[in-house]
Amino acid sequence: MRPRSHLRLPIAAILVIASGCDEGVDVSGLEPAAAAAAVTDELCGWLSSCGDVEIECTGSGEGARTCTAMVVEVDFEDCQREQLPDVLEDFNCSGTLEGAEAELVNACINGLTATPCVSQSEIEDYAEMLETGDPPPLRDAPAECAVLDQVFDDCSGGARGPRR
Repeated sequence: MRPRSHLRLPIAAILVIASGCDEGVDVSGLEPAAAAAAVTDELCGWLSSCGDVEIECTGSGEGARTCTAMVVEVDFEDCQREQLPDVLEDFNCSGTLEGAEAELVNACINGLTATPCVSQSEIEDYAEMLETGDPPPLRDAPAECAVLDQVFDDCSGGARGPRR
């Protein structure tokens, strides 16, 4: 089993929120540190605009599950500080991206950040659905996000790993 990219973790954590106020990210031809900074800035800008969703469910079984949800503020600088090391590890692993690989990353990140923000009422309705079952995702991620492992293959020593 190959390890998943670290970039998936921040993306998975923010799939349900978004904004869409800028030109987007373009990692094509950027050195790993610059690409990681660009992606982190885009994602953290998005999070600081829309907030992050926190859902907590307690209890189990029929009728005994209670879920609460909140959209909470995200500090841009705190987000950068938390996310950049993992995203940088992915880009150090992949090296400078060009062509289809860069476009895949761009489409994923820009697709995520183009989705409308989730409102407090939407997330409360979603929490109610969680109480009674297993609802579909509140927001679908762009298809490109599902295949990021094609770009961020497992690596050793900062060099691109073998393609599978």
